[in-house]
Amino acid sequence: MLIAGRNVNDGQARWYMRHRKDGLPSEKRKPRGSRRPDPLGGLFERVAAPLLERNPKLRAVAVFEELRRLHPGLPASTRRTVERRVREWKALHGPEREVVFVQKHRPGRRGYSDFTAMAKLGVTVAGEPLRHMLYRFRLPYSGFEHARVVLGGESWTALAEGLQEALWTLGGAPAEHRTDSLSAAFRNLSQEAAEDQTRRYEALCAHYRMTPTRNNRGRAHENGVVESSHGHFKRALVDALMLRGSREFESVEAYRAFVAGVVARRNARRSRERVEKEGKAMRPPGLSEPLVHVLAKGGDWIDDDHNIVVLGPPGTGKSHLAAGIGLALVERGYRVLYARATDLVQKLQAARRDLALEAAIRRLHKFHLVILDDIAYVDKDRNETSALFELVGTRYYEYRSSWSPPTSRSAPGSTSSPTRP
Repeated sequence: MLIAGRNVNDGQARWYMRHRKDGLPSEKRKPRGSRRPDPLGGLFERVAAPLLERNPKLRAVAVFEELRRLHPGLPASTRRTVERRVREWKALHGPEREVVFVQKHRPGRRGYSDFTAMAKLGVTVAGEPLRHMLYRFRLPYSGFEHARVVLGGESWTALAEGLQEALWTLGGAPAEHRTDSLSAAFRNLSQEAAEDQTRRYEALCAHYRMTPTRNNRGRAHENGVVESSHGHFKRALVDALMLRGSREFESVEAYRAFVAGVVARRNARRSRERVEKEGKAMRPPGLSEPLVHVLAKGGDWIDDDHNIVVLGPPGTGKSHLAAGIGLALVERGYRVLYARATDLVQKLQAARRDLALEAAIRRLHKFHLVILDDIAYVDKDRNETSALFELVGTRYYEYRSSWSPPTSRSAPGSTSSPTRP
């Protein structure tokens, strides 16, 4: 009976199940056997298996060499066969092995911090041994790492400085940050002081929109992502010191620059694709949603003459964010100027050539806020940097003493002098 594959109905399926012979087609396949004679000729069962029973940890290459010693006529081409047989024997008859669950790291998910001792490195500064540790930060997906020289031992200050330096170097923050229990940092502290440092750590992570996590207490080496790489980094540091020819440094800053150079070279070898993918998953540091809403309302930060600097890698939305905040302030009645820094500097240079720079800067004082976009693209030419400095200095220093105090400054839209951040 022929059954069209696309029109099989329930009745046809039941008919096939009743009249089938010898099971399903997939059940009729016979296991594939060997298509050629055993190249070892039974040597594995007679010689290799007893060797492995006495020494289960014996390597396959040692078994192969012993077989060739006992039977010189055994061809070298049988090595792969011996290795496969040894692997199969150990899987069936060898000692039990630990079960390993491979972790699958996702880009931007988690960053790890840890401290490692460097006493055995033998570094000296001005002839004196440098007692120090290294704070290290690592991302498991891309392998990005950061290291900072820490004078003394583990502390909250060292963790905060190292972590923030790593995040700003990276240009973003992961979703989670994990450390060990930091028992060394909290040692000899009162309960109140320890609780205060815990709150500071949680506040720091909240500022960068990271979820703080810790290893389980009493569980050594749970921070394996960063701890397992300590040895590799130390060996790379030792190699660099030997190539340098000396472990003596003029200052601590010179040694810190040396360590930063080793880290930069190691990061440069990382997979560009993975680094870029992880970079896109990073969160811009310090730009939480509540903070953006506070800036968009104006008020104290404008009245108290605070400046805002937004830093980050290209394409992360800095210009869009600045424009959005400026538009929200305009809707609240503030006078805002949004300009590319290079365009504004060129206008100020033209005004300087016409001997009208002071008047041009004075006209900018009518704005409560001046937003300068792409300020890093301003040429390092002396004239351009001078014009930019005069603008900032005039708004911030020269006229500051003549402004009214924050409590008496006029509201947006009034005719009195505006604030000038």
